[in-house]
Amino acid sequence: MNGLPKPRPMAQRAAPTRGEAQMRRPGGAGRRSPAVPAGRIVFGPAVAAILVAIPLAACSVANTPDRLEIANMYPWNVVPKSSPGALVRSFERYCLDGPGSAAALDAPLRRAGYVPMPAQAGRPRTYLVDDRRPAVLVSDSGCMVAAESRTGQTERARRAVAERFPAARPVPPQRVGRNVEDAWLLPAPDGRVVFTLRQIEGSAHSRYGLGMTWPGNEDSRKG
Repeated sequence: MNGLPKPRPMAQRAAPTRGEAQMRRPGGAGRRSPAVPAGRIVFGPAVAAILVAIPLAACSVANTPDRLEIANMYPWNVVPKSSPGALVRSFERYCLDGPGSAAALDAPLRRAGYVPMPAQAGRPRTYLVDDRRPAVLVSDSGCMVAAESRTGQTERARRAVAERFPAARPVPPQRVGRNVEDAWLLPAPDGRVVFTLRQIEGSAHSRYGLGMTWPGNEDSRKG
C-alpha cells in the first residue's frame, strides 16, 4: 500500500505438539455441548471465533486502519483476563446502560478505544481494545462482554445481577443457549434475559461472558 512500510515476515514457529493442537483447536479436548434449538440466543461460537479471526484481519489484502490496529494487538489482550470489576463495569456501560442497539454502540465503543473486527455474516460484531478491558460483542439480538476466566468473575456477575435486578427470575440455562451457565428473566414489561456463558477449551482453559438480550427482542420472549 502507498505510504506504508512493507510488513515484516512472520518468524517460523515449531509445529505444535498434539496437546497444544488440542488446546488451540476449537472444541479440541474440551467439553462438547448439545445442539441448540432454532431461535435461541447463541453467543458461544462468536467467543470461540475471536482468536481464529485475528490472522484473517492481519493478512487481509484490503487492509484498513481497523484491521492494521487489531493485527498489532498484544495477543493476551485479544480476550484478556479482565478483573471481575472491569467485566461488570463494561457490561453495565455498554449493554445495560448503553444506547440499546448494535448500530448505536459503534460510536461510544470507538470513543473508548475499541476497534471492530471484520463483520462475519450471522455472528455478533466483536470489538477489541489493546488493554485488559473485555471484548464486547453486539448483534441484533443482544450484547455481551467476554474475557478469559478469572477468579471472582462468577460471584461478581451474580451479585451484580441480584443488586441491579432483585426481581429477576432464574430460568434454566439450556433454554437460553449453548454453554450458558446462569440466566435470569427480567419481569414484565422489560422481558430481557441476562445470562452468563462459559466457553471451555481443553481441560482447564475457558472464557467467560456476561450478556443480555435487547428489550423487545424476539428471543427474549422465547426464554
